[in-house]
Amino acid sequence: MSIHKEVKVAIFVIIAGTMLYMGFNFLKGVDFLSSTKRYYATYPDVQGLTVSNPVIVNGLTVGRVSNIEFLDDSAHALKVSIDVRKEVSLGDSSISVIANQGILGGKAIIIKVKNPSKPLPKESFLISEIEASMMDKLSVKTDPILNNFNTSLMKVNNLMSKNNTKTISSILVNLEQSTKALQLMISNNDKKIGLVMQNVQNLSASLVETEKMIKPILTKTSSFADSLNKMQLASAVNQTNLAISELNKSLKNINNGKGTAGKLIYDDSLYVHLDNSARDLDKLMIDMKANPKRYVHFSIFGRKDKSESK
Repeated sequence: MSIHKEVKVAIFVIIAGTMLYMGFNFLKGVDFLSSTKRYYATYPDVQGLTVSNPVIVNGLTVGRVSNIEFLDDSAHALKVSIDVRKEVSLGDSSISVIANQGILGGKAIIIKVKNPSKPLPKESFLISEIEASMMDKLSVKTDPILNNFNTSLMKVNNLMSKNNTKTISSILVNLEQSTKALQLMISNNDKKIGLVMQNVQNLSASLVETEKMIKPILTKTSSFADSLNKMQLASAVNQTNLAISELNKSLKNINNGKGTAGKLIYDDSLYVHLDNSARDLDKLMIDMKANPKRYVHFSIFGRKDKSESK
């Protein structure tokens, strides 16, 4: 039984379409050979999210959006079905965020996994968030600038109001008159100003010449002061050396037993004489206490010698 060309073409188109569909979804991160788990998330607005948009965890595409449908409520909230790979484990603190894929890219769901958290069974609802758009982020930064710009414009408008226009005009007129008066004064005193500038130049030249003359004088003064300091220092050092030399000689004589100090230190004869004198003095004091009449004669009326009375 022969197969007609139309049937062959139909089979080829079906196979090619299937391969194209699977290849397109494979590039988007959908693997038809692996099983998936389904989770849900509810949003008041999906921000242009469509079916087959990628689901990303830590920068890696792990699934896709499988379905978007309205919930039976008055707010017309939307339930988004999210299929992720079976090996990806999500917890009860995981957050499903609708975000932009780059500046010109489409939408995607980015799942923020937070630890620690309890494992979340499939068919459960994730915490949902919507990322601020680029325009919203830009407006947050530009609003203060625009407000300041508007305030500046209001101040300029108030400054340029009718009440201040006359004042500004009078200021400009006075400024113009002052400029003319200054120009007239400069033109009338042009020669004097020239003489003043010439004097200033002459003074500058004189100062330069004076500086040239002063520099050698300062150099000589500095060298003289250095020489004087060196002379005074040399004299002080010489005197110190002489004093140290004399002191060394004296200490050497003392060590050799020369001179009075040396004899006092090394000759014990003085010590012996002093010791003997002390002993004699001690004996004398003892004898004076024992026989004071030998040394002291005391009488109120006077006393005649017995030989004289006879």
